[in-house]
Amino acid sequence: MTSVLTGPRALATVEIAAGASFAPEVPGVYLILQGRVRYVHVTDEGQAMVTGVLGAGEAFIFRRPWLPGSPSGYVEAYEEATLLVVRERDIAELSARQPTLAAAITRALMRQTTDLLDMVGDLVLANARERVLRTLIRLADRHGVPSAQGDYVRIAVPLKHRDLATLVGACRETVTNVLADLAATGAVRTGRATISVCRARAIDLLEESRDRHAVTTTA
Repeated sequence: MTSVLTGPRALATVEIAAGASFAPEVPGVYLILQGRVRYVHVTDEGQAMVTGVLGAGEAFIFRRPWLPGSPSGYVEAYEEATLLVVRERDIAELSARQPTLAAAITRALMRQTTDLLDMVGDLVLANARERVLRTLIRLADRHGVPSAQGDYVRIAVPLKHRDLATLVGACRETVTNVLADLAATGAVRTGRATISVCRARAIDLLEESRDRHAVTTTA
């Protein structure tokens, strides 16, 4: 991993080797220029939770913990990745001098905010099966590659059950059971740390679940 600074108020780039991790130290916005990473949040109790799978064109924000020395978070690279660092103190200047880049970062952060709001809504309103379906659809849309399995799209990151569990707010055993159920319906196909999604079938299952909720509510 290397970091290059070209001036006191210039942008920085960080190179992360495949399989390596990077813990940000400079507050600011981190834009993924290439590669795919997962963002791992570390709680005050030292528990690590995967809160996002990000690819090229997406971004995350790093702020210093409010308690000095307390844990925060880090990213792990699924493949060789390059991050562009915009320091917090330079954001206003960047917006004035490089509006195109500033607009790209804004779009990335808006997408991330939308994802986080969707995740919060899922936790409040959806059951575990629905949360897994919605999360897999989002991941397939962002990180999917065509597979040799007809209508299936393979999520191009090694997604372990425990990682998916933290993304949907459920225990690993629940996610394992849900994936087995979804595989039986034809919505997903699983392999060693790989998941392929049939988007059309997954959406059909979500609609069926919504219809059942509507019937239950009006009964």
